[in-house]
Amino acid sequence: MATPTKATTPKKRKAETPAKVSVSKPEVVQTSYTTSTPSPLSLKVSRKFVLIGLVAVGLAVLLYTYRSLFIAATVNGQPISRLVLVQELEKQGGKQTLSTLVTKTLIGQEAAKKNITVSQKKVDEEMKKIEASLAQQGQTLDQVLQMQGMTKQSLTDQIRTQKMVEGLVGKVSVSDKEIDAYIKANEASIPEGGTAGDVRKSVKTQLEQQKVNEKAQAMLQNLQKNAKINYFVSY
Repeated sequence: MATPTKATTPKKRKAETPAKVSVSKPEVVQTSYTTSTPSPLSLKVSRKFVLIGLVAVGLAVLLYTYRSLFIAATVNGQPISRLVLVQELEKQGGKQTLSTLVTKTLIGQEAAKKNITVSQKKVDEEMKKIEASLAQQGQTLDQVLQMQGMTKQSLTDQIRTQKMVEGLVGKVSVSDKEIDAYIKANEASIPEGGTAGDVRKSVKTQLEQQKVNEKAQAMLQNLQKNAKINYFVSY
């Protein structure tokens, strides 16, 4: 008799563990923003160029504003500089002009030494006398100044210098005998129509001025002799 076989129980299979899938984390790219600080050298250079630019602009503005100090005229856009003008003027009358300036300076220095001043009131009074004298001749001061190429300021300077000379020279006197002698010697040149008193007054003034000029000339020669004058230009 056959032995019954023992029923075999099928073995339970172990549950398969799912394979682990490794998910890599996304890499975070860090971007660094760095602010570059300019070096002290670059700052100095930039400031230097800015300063140069400002100076250039300032000079351009000054040259345009005060162009008359450098340019005397323009001809079709071509400038004539003041330097050229001065050089031409020096050629024409530089020697005489320089001599006049030296004389004027000597007079001013001597007047300062002796505390001789000329007030504006004295200058104005003399200016009025000149205007009145010209009016009698049918002329105006402006007309005469224009004809002589002068200005009121230059006339004012001349009057002030003349008054300084008169102060340095001092008073001069003219006697009646000198007046009579002058009238007798110059009868032909004395204008007619004036009274004897007016003629004598005019002659006296003329003789006084002549004496002042003579004494002034002697004084100036003495001042020039004792002064230290250096000339740096030659004509």
